[in-house]
Amino acid sequence: MILLHGIITPHLSNCTHLQHLDLGCNHFSGEFPEISSLTHLQFLNLNLSGFSGKFPYKLLQNLTNLTYLSLGDNPFEITPFPSQILNLEKLQPLYLSNSNIQGTILEEIGNLEKLQSLELSDNYLVGEIPPAITELINLQELELYDNELTRSFPVGFGNLVNLVKLDV
Repeated sequence: MILLHGIITPHLSNCTHLQHLDLGCNHFSGEFPEISSLTHLQFLNLNLSGFSGKFPYKLLQNLTNLTYLSLGDNPFEITPFPSQILNLEKLQPLYLSNSNIQGTILEEIGNLEKLQSLELSDNYLVGEIPPAITELINLQELELYDNELTRSFPVGFGNLVNLVKLDV
């Protein structure tokens, strides 16, 4: 197995027709570059890639064609729950486990109606599981463990009839 290392230069943003970007399971260093010009991107996997620093969540505002997003298991700086993700209405899996997200899960999570997998474990999330999670009727997998979430499941949790894996 060959593992890539080093930094990813900002020149990646010149690949404006790129649809699939998988840099996961490598040993990169430094911050992930701004790629908001990659508006055709449908698949973005940075899982276990070694990126650090502050992840530029703002770039997700332009990546509205994303159907797959995996940013977990990277030593990013602690950041509030990224509201930019909540506009990615085509997302099916969303993997943000162990990515140093803090605060509350925003109610707008219910906007992600196509979501099949939501993994937010090993972060610094607090508060309640938002009732809007019960609107994610396509959800098959939900992982929220190792956070500081409180209270019980929201009313309507039984609406998640496709759920096959629950780990809280």
